[in-house]
Amino acid sequence: AVITTDAIGCREAVADGDNGLLIPPRNPEALSRAIERLLSDAVLRRRLAHRGRERAEQEFAAPVVIGKTLALYGDMLAWASTPVRA
Repeated sequence: AVITTDAIGCREAVADGDNGLLIPPRNPEALSRAIERLLSDAVLRRRLAHRGRERAEQEFAAPVVIGKTLALYGDMLAWASTPVRA
């Protein structure tokens, strides 16, 4: 299970309550509460960890990222080769 800050980059990888917990940046009290919550709730901890693994495999595995990158390059090349119309 993941605890991370609700900041750019983190919130795209972690959905609060789905595969982790998001806390406000620079908030030690919120971090303490989130750690305590995970330590005291084994069911939640396992569920978040399981969903984290699923999301990592579905969205961030190398073949997925490579496929999305190649598709983006293909789109950019197609766009770049389109004649400009005035």
